Amino acid sequence: MGATPIIRRGVVVACLILVLIATVILAVALWSILSTRARVRSVHSIYLVVQEGTEKQKVLDMLGPPTEERTGSPRQIYWEDNVLPPEQAQSVTMSLEYRIETFFLPISFEFYFDKDGRLVGKHRRD
Repeated sequence: MGATPIIRRGVVVACLILVLIATVILAVALWSILSTRARVRSVHSIYLVVQEGTEKQKVLDMLGPPTEERTGSPRQIYWEDNVLPPEQAQSVTMSLEYRIETFFLPISFEFYFDKDGRLVGKHRRD
């Protein structure tokens, strides 16, 4: 004896609903990954072009509001991956952090400024 047409139709509808739900979940995950990668590329391209002495306002104009703005000087200041000497590091009075959450770990772009609002250091953490 075979399954009745009503049961077969119910199984087909349930399968279609599951496929639709899986497709929506996959689409949302893909969109999230692609938009995160685009944001990282965008911030990284600006990170590469800002030079020592760039004004804080210009960085803000290019990148928008930071994830976090800090006053004071962190323990270590970098220019890309190189630690700055203590005499340069002591000039830092504020920093901007742009943090991008990813699936695994966040990626942070940090910009360090002196009392005149000029860029003296920058660092990418990932």
